[in-house]
Amino acid sequence: FRMPPIYILATCDISFGGSKRLANPYDIRENETYDKMDDLVEEMLKLDEVQKLFGVDVKQFTLCNSTIMKKFYYDIPVSYTNDLEYILNSGIETMLFFGNKDYVCNWRGGENLIDSLNWKWKSLFEKEETKFWFSEGVRSGTYRKYQNLNFLTVFDAGHLVPLNQPVSSLLMIKRFIFKQFDLSYQYTENVINTC
Repeated sequence: FRMPPIYILATCDISFGGSKRLANPYDIRENETYDKMDDLVEEMLKLDEVQKLFGVDVKQFTLCNSTIMKKFYYDIPVSYTNDLEYILNSGIETMLFFGNKDYVCNWRGGENLIDSLNWKWKSLFEKEETKFWFSEGVRSGTYRKYQNLNFLTVFDAGHLVPLNQPVSSLLMIKRFIFKQFDLSYQYTENVINTC
């Protein structure tokens, strides 16, 4: 398996802060990344009243600090599969969700991750039907659930799912927290082909 050149270029470009991006790997519909939003968030987090709310006092705050980021470089290629297996096999309620327009952390990769797990319920999870879930009567994505694993896609969302679909995201999180994850309660349509 080879990474497509556009992924490598876009990811390297983002990692090194270049300005000539070929595509946005976080949202395949966009050419630009979230730089403008990052600038707004950084300015907001520099405000004294916001820092006070967080209980911090930082004189020279930057949203993306390359010195700190370099400390995490060795974590990037690390697999957390064993941790996820431990969590699932311990019975802890787990939700994996993906924006269907995200290229970097895409839902097909999420499915491959589940296929690779040594989880006691994996074979039964794979037999579960994928269904649509709804928010305010509108199809919001797909989901599959068995035991303690909830696997969802969110339609028309990139890497920052809550930014693209705030209402659906809030509903998804609330239903997960309150263990009300029969998201097809309004409809019982099964997914035949979502691509």
